[in-house]
Amino acid sequence: FFRDVCNSMNAVRYARQLEKQASDVEWFKTDPSEFCCPITGEIFKDPYIASDGLTYEREVVEHIIRKQERSPITGEELS
Repeated sequence: FFRDVCNSMNAVRYARQLEKQASDVEWFKTDPSEFCCPITGEIFKDPYIASDGLTYEREVVEHIIRKQERSPITGEELS
């Protein structure tokens, strides 16, 4: 009996986990920009939040800071 109860509880947990994962995938499909660099348009590998408050791919924004020290999106000075 207890084994059946445990199996049922595990099945419910597993179903909820699958539901959450499916929900996360659906959200990503509707708004993938949250995971993409605004400069490259590619999914982040090493995200970096710059002083302008935006998130960029670290390598890209470090290169920009060395060259112009301004945000390519907002024009603010980056530090």
